[in-house]
Amino acid sequence: MLIQSPNPKGIDVKLQNFQRDLHTHLITKWGLDANANDYTCYDRCYRNQKTNGFIPEVYNQNGSYTDVVFNDNIKALSFFGLGNSIEYLMSNHSNVASVHLIFCVDLKKLKGGVTRPDEEVRQDVQLFAYLKKYSFIPTSIEIGIDNVFTEYNALQVNYKDLQPFHCFRFNFDVTYPFKDHVCT
Repeated sequence: MLIQSPNPKGIDVKLQNFQRDLHTHLITKWGLDANANDYTCYDRCYRNQKTNGFIPEVYNQNGSYTDVVFNDNIKALSFFGLGNSIEYLMSNHSNVASVHLIFCVDLKKLKGGVTRPDEEVRQDVQLFAYLKKYSFIPTSIEIGIDNVFTEYNALQVNYKDLQPFHCFRFNFDVTYPFKDHVCT
């Protein structure tokens, strides 16, 4: 299931273009049924504070937030997060943001009888994510529950990174135009 916000602006335009194509690519690559909701693919989630820490939540059209939570009924989940600082480049009137793309997958459901195919699943995503077409500049890949969810400390008790589950994260720098601004 592809979940996108209506009327994206700024960084969200770039993220949603990437997200849409990534979803299509992985549905095909992993042999998933697009109508079966095997893969829940969120656009940008927000880092919202709760009593026990921070969690990723997607903003709904009705003005509320919904937790982004992996459950055993799906094969894969992904979402984008945004860093806390956005650099402005005066030379070309654009912004550069640190973006992360987090995946939680059930390896057994994705790759069947293959023994712990964590590297294979990461490479399926990496081969797409590093295409120059999207101008996402890769900076690192994170594995290990503490590294993947470093900004979302309240989630670490809810997620597992033990067979058959695997969590991983791609970090990028993304440049996008700053429109409708006149510098004086």
